[in-house]
Amino acid sequence: MLLADDHPAFRKGVSQFFEQRADFQQPTETGDGSACLKHILQHEPDWAIIDLSMPEKTGFEVLEALLASNVTTRVIVMSMHADDIFADRARDLGASGFIAKEDALSELGQALAAPSNSFYTSQSVGKVVPNFLVESRNQSADKLTVKETEVLRLIGLGQTNRDIAAALNISVRTVHSHRRNMADKLDLRGPNRLMQFAVSRLGRQ
Repeated sequence: MLLADDHPAFRKGVSQFFEQRADFQQPTETGDGSACLKHILQHEPDWAIIDLSMPEKTGFEVLEALLASNVTTRVIVMSMHADDIFADRARDLGASGFIAKEDALSELGQALAAPSNSFYTSQSVGKVVPNFLVESRNQSADKLTVKETEVLRLIGLGQTNRDIAAALNISVRTVHSHRRNMADKLDLRGPNRLMQFAVSRLGRQ
C-alpha cells in the first residue's frame, strides 16, 4: 500500500489509522506525485491513497499516467475539495474512490473494503452542490489568452500557484494575476469557482 501526500502531519494521522487496523498493512509514504507514480509503476501495490494536490505531479496527472499503463493498483484520491466535479473527474480517470479529507479517518476503511467494481465517495462529497455548473455551461474559454489557457489547464490538474509558476517559468504573482483576470472574464466569483470551472473543462475535452 502507498500513501502519497505532501503534508507530513496528515500522513502521520493516516498511518496511525493503519497502525490500529490489523487487517491492513502499514503503507509506504511519499510526499510528491512523481515519486508516487514511480513507486506504483515499479512496485504495483494493491492500493495507493493519493492526495489530489501534490508537488511535481498532481493526483489527476498520476491517474492519467496510470490509465495508460497496465498496472492493477487501485487508487483512492483524497482532497480538501469535496465537490462532485472533482470526484467525477477522478472516477473518469480510473480511481476506485474519492474521499474528502475531513472524512479520511472515519471512512478510509469503508473505501478500502468497497467492491472492486464500485466507486466509493465519502459522505461530505457533493454535500454542497455548486451552482457554477449551470452558470458555466455558457462560459467560453475562447476569450482567454494562450497563457491564461495554459494556466487554466494546470489549475484543472490540481497544481498549486507555485507549481504553475515553475512549470510556465513565470512568477507566482503573475499566476495570481492570470487567475484574477480569468475569473473576471468568465464571471466566476467565490472560493474555488475558477478551479471548479477548470476541472469541468478538462472533463469535456
